[in-house]
Amino acid sequence: MKKAPIQIEIEPERLAELNSYELLDTAPESDYDDFTLLASQICQTPIALISLVDENRQWFKSKIGLDATETGRDISFCGHAIQDNQVFEVCDSTKDSRFADNPLVTGQPNVIFYAGAPLITPNGQKVGTLCVIDHKPYKLTHEQRNSLASLSRMIVTLMELRKKIKQIKYTQDLMIEQSKISVIGEMSRSMAHEINNPLFIMLGKTRLLQNKLIKGHFEHEKFIDDTDKIIAAGERISNIVKSLQIFTNQTKSTSTEPIEIMQFISSVADLISPLLVKDQIVLNIENTSNALLKINCAQMAGAINHLLLNSRDACRELSDKWIKIKIIDNTNSVEIYVIDSGNGINKQIQNKIFQPFFTTKEVGQGVGLGLSVAEGAVRANGGSIQYLANEKNTTFQISLPKLQDL
Repeated sequence: MKKAPIQIEIEPERLAELNSYELLDTAPESDYDDFTLLASQICQTPIALISLVDENRQWFKSKIGLDATETGRDISFCGHAIQDNQVFEVCDSTKDSRFADNPLVTGQPNVIFYAGAPLITPNGQKVGTLCVIDHKPYKLTHEQRNSLASLSRMIVTLMELRKKIKQIKYTQDLMIEQSKISVIGEMSRSMAHEINNPLFIMLGKTRLLQNKLIKGHFEHEKFIDDTDKIIAAGERISNIVKSLQIFTNQTKSTSTEPIEIMQFISSVADLISPLLVKDQIVLNIENTSNALLKINCAQMAGAINHLLLNSRDACRELSDKWIKIKIIDNTNSVEIYVIDSGNGINKQIQNKIFQPFFTTKEVGQGVGLGLSVAEGAVRANGGSIQYLANEKNTTFQISLPKLQDL
Protein backbone atom coordinates (compact mmCIF):
# COMPACT_ATOMS: atom_id res chain seq x y z
CA MET A 1 0.00 0.00 0.00
CA LYS A 2 1.25 3.45 -0.88
CA LYS A 3 0.36 6.29 1.45
CA ALA A 4 -0.69 9.54 -0.14
CA PRO A 5 2.15 12.08 -0.05
CA ILE A 6 1.79 15.24 2.04
CA GLN A 7 3.09 18.47 0.55
CA ILE A 8 4.78 19.75 3.70
CA GLU A 9 5.46 23.22 2.28
CA ILE A 10 1.77 24.03 1.74
CA GLU A 11 0.12 21.77 4.31
CA PRO A 12 -0.24 24.47 7.05
CA GLU A 13 -1.96 26.82 4.59
CA ARG A 14 -4.19 24.00 3.32
CA LEU A 15 -5.29 23.04 6.83
CA ALA A 16 -5.90 26.69 7.74
CA GLU A 17 -8.08 27.06 4.67
CA LEU A 18 -10.01 23.89 5.55
CA ASN A 19 -10.60 25.07 9.13
CA SER A 20 -11.77 28.49 7.93
CA TYR A 21 -14.98 26.88 6.62
CA GLU A 22 -15.85 25.54 10.10
CA LEU A 23 -17.33 22.35 8.64
CA LEU A 24 -15.40 19.62 10.42
CA ASP A 25 -17.52 17.57 12.84
CA THR A 26 -20.69 19.52 12.04
CA ALA A 27 -24.13 17.94 11.68
CA PRO A 28 -25.44 16.67 8.32
CA GLU A 29 -27.03 19.31 6.10
CA SER A 30 -29.46 18.70 3.27
CA ASP A 31 -27.69 21.19 0.99
CA TYR A 32 -24.57 19.02 1.00
CA ASP A 33 -26.53 15.75 0.93
CA ASP A 34 -28.14 16.88 -2.33
CA PHE A 35 -24.71 16.89 -3.98
CA THR A 36 -23.79 13.38 -2.85
CA LEU A 37 -27.18 12.12 -4.04
CA LEU A 38 -26.64 13.73 -7.45
CA ALA A 39 -23.10 12.35 -7.69
CA SER A 40 -24.31 8.84 -6.85
CA GLN A 41 -27.11 9.02 -9.41
CA ILE A 42 -25.01 10.56 -12.19
CA CYS A 43 -22.08 8.17 -11.73
CA GLN A 44 -24.35 5.20 -10.93
CA THR A 45 -22.40 4.17 -7.83
CA PRO A 46 -23.76 2.95 -4.48
CA ILE A 47 -21.49 5.24 -2.46
CA ALA A 48 -20.85 8.97 -2.72
CA LEU A 49 -19.05 11.15 -0.20
CA ILE A 50 -18.04 14.72 0.48
CA SER A 51 -14.71 14.08 2.18
CA LEU A 52 -12.70 16.74 4.00
CA VAL A 53 -9.04 15.81 4.44
CA ASP A 54 -7.87 16.85 7.88
CA GLU A 55 -4.37 16.48 9.34
CA ASN A 56 -4.76 12.80 10.26
CA ARG A 57 -8.12 11.77 8.87
CA GLN A 58 -10.68 12.17 6.14
CA TRP A 59 -14.04 13.21 7.58
CA PHE A 60 -17.30 12.89 5.67
CA LYS A 61 -19.50 15.97 5.65
CA SER A 62 -22.05 14.06 3.60
CA LYS A 63 -22.31 10.39 2.75
CA ILE A 64 -24.58 8.00 0.87
CA GLY A 65 -24.17 4.24 1.09
CA LEU A 66 -21.64 4.31 3.95
CA ASP A 67 -22.02 4.16 7.73
CA ALA A 68 -18.55 5.37 8.72
CA THR A 69 -18.06 9.07 9.49
CA GLU A 70 -14.29 9.13 8.96
CA THR A 71 -11.22 7.04 8.18
CA GLY A 72 -7.50 7.55 8.64
CA ARG A 73 -5.80 9.83 6.15
CA ASP A 74 -2.92 7.38 5.72
CA ILE A 75 -5.20 4.79 4.09
CA SER A 76 -7.47 7.23 2.26
CA PHE A 77 -7.99 7.41 -1.48
CA CYS A 78 -8.92 11.08 -1.09
CA GLY A 79 -5.42 11.83 0.18
CA HIS A 80 -4.21 10.88 -3.30
CA ALA A 81 -7.05 12.74 -5.02
CA ILE A 82 -6.08 16.11 -3.51
CA GLN A 83 -2.63 15.91 -5.09
CA ASP A 84 -4.00 17.04 -8.45
CA ASN A 85 -6.57 19.44 -9.88
CA GLN A 86 -8.25 16.77 -12.03
CA VAL A 87 -10.59 13.92 -11.22
CA PHE A 88 -8.58 11.08 -9.68
CA GLU A 89 -9.89 7.68 -10.81
CA VAL A 90 -9.01 4.13 -9.84
CA CYS A 91 -10.97 1.69 -12.00
CA ASP A 92 -9.93 -1.53 -10.19
CA SER A 93 -8.01 -1.11 -6.94
CA THR A 94 -7.22 -4.84 -6.73
CA LYS A 95 -4.99 -4.43 -9.76
CA ASP A 96 -3.39 -1.16 -8.61
CA SER A 97 -0.18 -1.60 -6.60
CA ARG A 98 -0.93 1.57 -4.64
CA PHE A 99 -4.19 0.18 -3.22
CA ALA A 100 -4.35 -3.60 -3.64
CA ASP A 101 -3.50 -4.32 0.00
CA ASN A 102 -5.26 -1.25 1.41
CA PRO A 103 -7.60 -2.24 4.30
CA LEU A 104 -10.39 -0.20 2.68
CA VAL A 105 -10.03 -2.53 -0.33
CA THR A 106 -9.45 -5.86 1.39
CA GLY A 107 -12.13 -5.16 4.04
CA GLN A 108 -15.13 -2.90 4.47
CA PRO A 109 -16.26 -0.83 2.65
CA ASN A 110 -14.60 -2.83 -0.15
CA VAL A 111 -13.47 0.07 -2.33
CA ILE A 112 -12.82 -1.47 -5.75
CA PHE A 113 -13.71 1.57 -7.87
CA TYR A 114 -12.94 5.13 -6.74
CA ALA A 115 -13.23 8.52 -8.44
CA GLY A 116 -12.66 11.79 -6.61
CA ALA A 117 -12.94 15.38 -7.77
CA PRO A 118 -10.89 17.71 -5.53
CA LEU A 119 -12.62 20.55 -3.70
CA ILE A 120 -10.42 23.45 -4.78
CA THR A 121 -10.93 26.72 -2.94
CA PRO A 122 -10.56 30.16 -4.58
CA ASN A 123 -7.09 30.30 -3.00
CA GLY A 124 -6.10 27.13 -4.83
CA GLN A 125 -6.10 24.90 -1.75
CA LYS A 126 -7.50 21.37 -2.10
CA VAL A 127 -9.38 20.73 1.13
CA GLY A 128 -11.20 17.53 0.22
CA THR A 129 -13.09 15.72 -2.50
CA LEU A 130 -16.45 14.79 -3.87
CA CYS A 131 -15.93 11.11 -4.49
CA VAL A 132 -17.91 8.11 -5.73
CA ILE A 133 -17.19 4.48 -4.88
CA ASP A 134 -18.29 1.05 -6.12
CA HIS A 135 -17.68 -2.50 -4.94
CA LYS A 136 -16.80 -3.68 -8.42
CA PRO A 137 -14.54 -2.45 -11.24
CA TYR A 138 -15.97 0.54 -13.09
CA LYS A 139 -14.98 3.46 -15.28
CA LEU A 140 -16.61 6.86 -15.58
CA THR A 141 -17.67 8.19 -18.94
CA HIS A 142 -16.33 11.53 -20.11
CA GLU A 143 -19.66 13.14 -19.24
CA GLN A 144 -19.67 11.61 -15.76
CA ARG A 145 -16.17 12.88 -15.04
CA ASN A 146 -17.15 16.38 -16.16
CA SER A 147 -20.30 16.24 -14.05
CA LEU A 148 -18.35 15.11 -10.97
CA ALA A 149 -15.88 17.97 -11.43
CA SER A 150 -18.73 20.43 -11.94
CA LEU A 151 -20.48 19.27 -8.76
CA SER A 152 -17.23 19.65 -6.80
CA ARG A 153 -16.98 23.28 -7.92
CA MET A 154 -20.58 23.87 -6.88
CA ILE A 155 -19.84 22.42 -3.42
CA VAL A 156 -16.95 24.86 -3.00
CA THR A 157 -19.29 27.67 -4.05
CA LEU A 158 -21.70 26.57 -1.33
CA MET A 159 -18.87 26.43 1.20
CA GLU A 160 -17.75 29.93 0.23
CA LEU A 161 -21.30 31.25 0.45
CA ARG A 162 -21.76 29.76 3.91
CA LYS A 163 -18.45 31.25 5.05
CA LYS A 164 -19.36 34.70 3.73
CA ILE A 165 -22.75 34.53 5.45
CA LYS A 166 -20.99 33.75 8.74
CA GLN A 167 -18.58 36.60 8.17
CA ILE A 168 -21.46 38.99 7.44
CA LYS A 169 -23.28 37.78 10.56
CA TYR A 170 -20.12 38.26 12.62
CA THR A 171 -19.64 41.76 11.20
CA GLN A 172 -23.28 42.61 11.87
CA ASP A 173 -23.04 41.33 15.46
CA LEU A 174 -19.86 43.35 15.93
CA MET A 175 -21.53 46.49 14.61
CA ILE A 176 -24.49 45.88 16.89
CA GLU A 177 -22.13 45.53 19.84
CA GLN A 178 -20.27 48.71 18.87
CA SER A 179 -23.55 50.56 18.43
CA LYS A 180 -24.76 49.28 21.79
CA ILE A 181 -21.50 50.31 23.47
CA SER A 182 -21.92 53.79 22.01
CA VAL A 183 -25.46 54.00 23.37
CA ILE A 184 -24.36 52.67 26.74
CA GLY A 185 -21.63 55.31 26.85
CA GLU A 186 -24.18 58.04 26.26
CA MET A 187 -26.57 56.50 28.77
CA SER A 188 -23.82 56.14 31.34
CA ARG A 189 -22.90 59.81 31.08
CA SER A 190 -26.51 60.83 31.54
CA MET A 191 -27.04 58.29 34.28
CA ALA A 192 -24.11 59.66 36.28
CA HIS A 193 -26.33 62.56 37.32
CA GLU A 194 -29.30 60.23 37.85
CA ILE A 195 -27.26 57.99 40.16
CA ASN A 196 -25.29 60.77 41.86
CA ASN A 197 -28.41 62.52 43.17
CA PRO A 198 -29.70 59.57 45.26
CA LEU A 199 -26.12 58.67 46.14
CA PHE A 200 -25.54 62.16 47.62
CA ILE A 201 -28.79 61.77 49.57
CA MET A 202 -27.63 58.44 50.96
CA LEU A 203 -24.21 59.74 51.91
CA GLY A 204 -25.55 63.00 53.37
CA LYS A 205 -28.24 61.35 55.44
CA THR A 206 -25.83 58.66 56.65
CA ARG A 207 -23.28 61.27 57.79
CA LEU A 208 -26.01 63.25 59.61
CA LEU A 209 -27.20 60.12 61.39
CA GLN A 210 -23.64 59.22 62.29
CA ASN A 211 -23.02 62.69 63.79
CA LYS A 212 -26.29 62.57 65.74
CA LEU A 213 -25.45 59.15 67.12
CA ILE A 214 -21.97 60.33 68.13
CA LYS A 215 -23.38 63.41 69.89
CA GLY A 216 -26.25 61.48 71.40
CA HIS A 217 -28.92 63.59 69.68
CA PHE A 218 -31.10 60.65 68.73
CA GLU A 219 -34.73 61.31 67.66
CA HIS A 220 -36.68 58.16 66.81
CA GLU A 221 -39.12 59.70 64.30
CA LYS A 222 -36.36 61.66 62.55
CA PHE A 223 -34.24 58.51 62.41
CA ILE A 224 -37.07 56.56 60.71
CA ASP A 225 -37.63 59.39 58.21
CA ASP A 226 -33.93 59.63 57.32
CA THR A 227 -33.51 55.86 56.94
CA ASP A 228 -36.60 55.74 54.69
CA LYS A 229 -34.98 58.31 52.42
CA ILE A 230 -31.72 56.34 52.39
CA ILE A 231 -33.59 53.15 51.47
CA ALA A 232 -35.54 54.93 48.70
CA ALA A 233 -32.34 56.39 47.26
CA GLY A 234 -30.67 52.97 47.37
CA GLU A 235 -33.62 51.35 45.61
CA ARG A 236 -33.49 54.03 42.91
CA ILE A 237 -29.82 53.29 42.25
CA SER A 238 -30.52 49.55 42.30
CA ASN A 239 -33.28 49.89 39.69
CA ILE A 240 -31.04 51.93 37.39
CA VAL A 241 -28.23 49.40 37.65
CA LYS A 242 -30.59 46.46 37.03
CA SER A 243 -31.99 48.15 33.94
CA LEU A 244 -28.51 48.77 32.59
CA GLN A 245 -27.55 45.15 33.28
CA ILE A 246 -30.56 43.93 31.30
CA PHE A 247 -29.57 46.04 28.32
CA THR A 248 -25.86 45.20 28.36
CA ASN A 249 -26.58 41.45 28.55
CA GLN A 250 -29.07 41.43 25.69
CA THR A 251 -26.88 39.51 23.20
CA LYS A 252 -25.71 36.93 25.76
CA SER A 253 -28.89 35.94 27.57
CA THR A 254 -30.99 33.20 25.98
CA SER A 255 -33.40 32.30 28.78
CA THR A 256 -37.03 33.37 29.08
CA GLU A 257 -38.74 34.25 32.33
CA PRO A 258 -42.21 35.33 33.47
CA ILE A 259 -42.47 39.05 34.21
CA GLU A 260 -45.29 41.53 34.73
CA ILE A 261 -45.61 43.85 31.77
CA MET A 262 -45.49 47.02 33.89
CA GLN A 263 -42.45 45.82 35.82
CA PHE A 264 -40.70 45.19 32.52
CA ILE A 265 -41.68 48.51 30.93
CA SER A 266 -40.70 50.41 34.09
CA SER A 267 -37.21 48.91 34.01
CA VAL A 268 -36.83 49.96 30.38
CA ALA A 269 -38.11 53.46 31.18
CA ASP A 270 -35.63 53.78 34.04
CA LEU A 271 -32.83 53.16 31.58
CA ILE A 272 -33.92 55.68 28.96
CA SER A 273 -35.24 58.41 31.29
CA PRO A 274 -31.91 60.17 31.93
CA LEU A 275 -31.37 60.67 28.20
CA LEU A 276 -34.89 62.01 27.73
CA VAL A 277 -34.59 64.38 30.69
CA LYS A 278 -31.36 65.70 29.21
CA ASP A 279 -33.20 66.54 25.95
CA GLN A 280 -36.29 67.82 27.80
CA ILE A 281 -38.46 65.07 26.32
CA VAL A 282 -41.49 64.03 28.38
CA LEU A 283 -42.09 60.29 28.73
CA ASN A 284 -45.55 59.02 29.69
CA ILE A 285 -46.66 55.44 30.26
CA GLU A 286 -50.32 54.47 29.82
CA ASN A 287 -51.08 50.99 31.12
CA THR A 288 -54.30 49.00 31.02
CA SER A 289 -52.69 45.62 31.65
CA ASN A 290 -51.17 43.69 34.53
CA ALA A 291 -50.56 40.66 32.34
CA LEU A 292 -47.64 38.29 32.62
CA LEU A 293 -45.29 37.76 29.70
CA LYS A 294 -42.76 34.97 29.28
CA ILE A 295 -39.99 36.67 27.36
CA ASN A 296 -36.27 37.01 27.10
CA CYS A 297 -36.16 40.23 29.08
CA ALA A 298 -32.71 41.12 27.78
CA GLN A 299 -33.71 40.82 24.13
CA MET A 300 -37.00 42.67 24.55
CA ALA A 301 -35.39 45.43 26.62
CA GLY A 302 -33.01 45.97 23.73
CA ALA A 303 -35.90 46.06 21.25
CA ILE A 304 -37.92 48.63 23.23
CA ASN A 305 -34.78 50.71 23.80
CA HIS A 306 -34.09 50.85 20.08
CA LEU A 307 -37.60 52.19 19.47
CA LEU A 308 -37.30 54.74 22.28
CA LEU A 309 -33.89 55.92 21.08
CA ASN A 310 -35.29 56.36 17.56
CA SER A 311 -38.17 58.36 19.02
CA ARG A 312 -35.74 60.51 20.97
CA ASP A 313 -33.71 61.24 17.83
CA ALA A 314 -36.89 62.04 15.88
CA CYS A 315 -38.39 64.55 18.33
CA ARG A 316 -35.42 66.08 20.15
CA GLU A 317 -35.40 69.08 17.76
CA LEU A 318 -39.19 69.57 17.81
CA SER A 319 -40.91 72.25 19.85
CA ASP A 320 -43.39 69.69 21.22
CA LYS A 321 -41.26 66.86 22.56
CA TRP A 322 -42.90 63.79 24.04
CA ILE A 323 -42.84 60.00 23.91
CA LYS A 324 -45.64 57.75 25.04
CA ILE A 325 -45.58 54.04 25.86
CA LYS A 326 -49.10 52.65 25.70
CA ILE A 327 -49.94 49.12 26.87
CA ILE A 328 -53.20 47.39 25.91
CA ASP A 329 -54.34 43.99 27.19
CA ASN A 330 -56.01 41.63 24.70
CA THR A 331 -57.33 38.10 25.22
CA ASN A 332 -54.16 36.28 24.20
CA SER A 333 -51.67 39.08 23.68
CA VAL A 334 -50.36 42.37 24.97
CA GLU A 335 -49.83 45.30 22.63
CA ILE A 336 -47.09 47.80 23.37
CA TYR A 337 -47.23 51.07 21.44
CA VAL A 338 -44.24 53.40 21.25
CA ILE A 339 -45.49 56.78 20.06
CA ASP A 340 -43.65 60.06 19.70
CA SER A 341 -44.57 63.61 18.79
CA GLY A 342 -43.12 63.30 15.30
CA ASN A 343 -45.38 63.39 12.25
CA GLY A 344 -44.55 59.90 11.01
CA ILE A 345 -42.15 58.33 8.54
CA ASN A 346 -41.98 59.32 4.88
CA LYS A 347 -44.16 56.97 2.81
CA GLN A 348 -41.36 56.42 0.32
CA ILE A 349 -39.18 54.68 2.90
CA GLN A 350 -41.75 52.96 5.12
CA ASN A 351 -41.17 49.58 3.45
CA LYS A 352 -37.41 49.82 4.09
CA ILE A 353 -37.23 50.78 7.75
CA PHE A 354 -36.80 47.22 9.04
CA GLN A 355 -34.06 46.39 6.53
CA PRO A 356 -30.57 45.97 8.04
CA PHE A 357 -28.25 48.94 7.48
CA PHE A 358 -31.02 51.20 6.14
CA THR A 359 -30.80 54.61 7.77
CA THR A 360 -31.80 58.19 7.08
CA LYS A 361 -29.28 59.55 9.56
CA GLU A 362 -26.14 61.37 8.54
CA VAL A 363 -22.87 59.47 8.24
CA GLY A 364 -21.50 58.70 11.68
CA GLN A 365 -24.89 59.07 13.36
CA GLY A 366 -25.96 55.42 13.03
CA VAL A 367 -25.63 52.30 10.90
CA GLY A 368 -29.30 51.45 10.47
CA LEU A 369 -29.44 48.29 12.58
CA GLY A 370 -31.77 49.42 15.37
CA LEU A 371 -35.16 48.55 13.86
CA SER A 372 -33.79 45.40 12.24
CA VAL A 373 -32.44 44.20 15.59
CA ALA A 374 -35.71 45.14 17.31
CA GLU A 375 -37.73 43.15 14.77
CA GLY A 376 -35.48 40.12 15.22
CA ALA A 377 -35.80 40.27 19.00
CA VAL A 378 -39.59 40.59 18.89
CA ARG A 379 -39.94 37.67 16.47
CA ALA A 380 -37.58 35.57 18.60
CA ASN A 381 -40.04 36.08 21.47
CA GLY A 382 -43.04 34.95 19.43
CA GLY A 383 -44.33 38.43 18.70
CA SER A 384 -44.69 40.87 15.84
CA ILE A 385 -43.77 44.51 15.24
CA GLN A 386 -45.15 46.97 12.73
CA TYR A 387 -45.17 50.64 11.89
CA LEU A 388 -48.69 52.11 11.89
CA ALA A 389 -48.69 54.40 8.90
CA ASN A 390 -52.23 55.74 9.40
CA GLU A 391 -51.61 57.24 12.85
CA LYS A 392 -51.18 61.01 13.26
CA ASN A 393 -47.92 60.65 15.19
CA THR A 394 -45.06 58.22 14.66
CA THR A 395 -46.33 54.93 16.06
CA PHE A 396 -44.82 51.46 16.36
CA GLN A 397 -46.86 48.53 17.65
CA ILE A 398 -45.38 45.43 19.28
CA SER A 399 -47.64 42.45 19.95
CA LEU A 400 -46.43 39.77 22.37
CA PRO A 401 -48.22 36.58 23.50
CA LYS A 402 -49.42 36.57 27.10
CA LEU A 403 -48.35 33.90 29.54
CA GLN A 404 -51.53 31.85 29.83
CA ASP A 405 -52.70 30.51 33.16
CA LEU A 406 -51.48 26.97 33.85
